[in-house]
Amino acid sequence: MNLLVLLIALPLLGALVVALLPRQSGDRLAVPLGVVVSGATLAVAVALFAAFDYGRTQLIQERVDASWAPAIDLRARLGVDGISLPLVGLTALLAFLCLLYSLRHLPAPG
Repeated sequence: MNLLVLLIALPLLGALVVALLPRQSGDRLAVPLGVVVSGATLAVAVALFAAFDYGRTQLIQERVDASWAPAIDLRARLGVDGISLPLVGLTALLAFLCLLYSLRHLPAPG
């Protein structure tokens, strides 16, 4: 599986699991599950950094080009280059750190 697809799919699957949790246990498990999912997403982002060819930063790498609606030739295209790669990494890192902070400093329900 392509790393970019995994980078997008992991948080979506995590959000789906949190949404399907029963109300009683969901409140207690949402943040720890978020930490695990965001940690896995950060690990995929690190793998993306490792797989990136830094000698060709001007080119789109880790390409995804999938037909979405063939009748109207609609396609889904993803890729990273030398500018977007650090932004992807920073986003994954910031999400993980915010959820990690939330483990101990969850705001009181209001």
